[in-house]
Amino acid sequence: MTFDDLRPVVDRGAFYSLLRQTALSDTLDEHLGRYDWQADLERGELSFVSTAAPGRRVTASVELIATAALGPRSLLWGWAHPQSTGATAQQLRAYGQEHGIASLTTPELALPSGETAQAEVDSLIANVIHEIGMAMVGVTGRAPSYSAPAGGGTRVLFLLSGPDLSTRETRRTDVSLTLRP
Repeated sequence: MTFDDLRPVVDRGAFYSLLRQTALSDTLDEHLGRYDWQADLERGELSFVSTAAPGRRVTASVELIATAALGPRSLLWGWAHPQSTGATAQQLRAYGQEHGIASLTTPELALPSGETAQAEVDSLIANVIHEIGMAMVGVTGRAPSYSAPAGGGTRVLFLLSGPDLSTRETRRTDVSLTLRP
């Protein structure tokens, strides 16, 4: 865990996040096979485009949640990003303010600096974004998210929504789970 004060919200969001991410992956695999992605933050859309059949695509509404970058070796929250696209990142910030979670209220968070090999840094950035996705679910209950490399060692996390993503969700979310403190 990179940001210890996020552990409770990451833990709370982990299971639901897994279910929704699996449903998204199944939907994309079923409809597109192998695919690339394209984001248009001005329109608030992210499209997954089949590489085998370029006319096939799945498009979702998108909100920028966070970016993690190699250059500054930091995480930047969507609410502090110049291309902020929605209210969900703001909801994370408000939750952090209400519950005293500094990692949700600090615009830019330093990432650990001990790793030296490029593969280790790439893995660190991917893991941080994955944790942030689970924290988002733990705070907001909203999912799925999509994380992707954005060039130059930067990885981006988007919250997705839209009718194209609902085709398989009911098959994966009919699980009953009781949690006890």
